[in-house]
Amino acid sequence: MKKIMDKEKNTDLVKIDSSILKKVNNQLEITNRLVAQSTERIEKSKFLKPLIIEGNKTTPSIYFDATQGIIEIKGRSTIHMLSIPISAAEFYQPLLDWLDQYRWLDQSLRKPLKQINVIVRCEYFNTCSGIDLLLIFKKLEAIHKQNNQVVINWFYPEEDEDMLEAGEDYASIIRVPFKMISYKGVKDSLNNTVQEIN
Repeated sequence: MKKIMDKEKNTDLVKIDSSILKKVNNQLEITNRLVAQSTERIEKSKFLKPLIIEGNKTTPSIYFDATQGIIEIKGRSTIHMLSIPISAAEFYQPLLDWLDQYRWLDQSLRKPLKQINVIVRCEYFNTCSGIDLLLIFKKLEAIHKQNNQVVINWFYPEEDEDMLEAGEDYASIIRVPFKMISYKGVKDSLNNTVQEIN
C-alpha cells in the first residue's frame, strides 16, 4: 500500500514539474517576444525623424535634425499658457519629447552621438516661453552629461542688451558650453547661421 502511495506521489510530482516547465517555457516565449520588440524599437529609433515646425508671428521656427546634429530655434515666441489655438505647453512639448527620444537613442546604443550644435536666434520671447527654453536646455544638459558633445550657440542682435543678458543668464544655469554670438541685421537661412558657428 505504501509503495502505491509513493508511486502516486511521484506521479503527482511529475505532473507538477511538467506544468511548471510549461509555465517557464511560456514565460520565456513572452520574454523573447519583448526583447525582439525592444530591439525593433531601438532599430527604429536610430532613424529619429527631423522635427520641423514653421514659425509665425507668435511661435518660433524649429529645426531639429539628429543626423546633422543640429537643433535650431529662431524667431519670436510670445505664446503663453492660455494662448489659442496653441498654448506654450502644447507647442514646446513635441520639442521636449524629441529630445527625450534622442537621449534614449544614446542610451540604447551605449555610445556617444554626433555633436549637437544648438542654434538659438530669438528676436523676442516672453517669460512663459523662457521657462520652456530652460526646460529644453535642461534636456540638452542631460544629453551632455552622457558624454555627448553639445554646444549652445546663442545669437543676439549686437544692439540688444536684453537678449545678451538672457543668454548669459541661461549660460550661468546650464552646464553646457555656451557661445554668445552677436550679429548685425537678420539672416534667415540655416546655412548662413551654421557657417557663422564654424
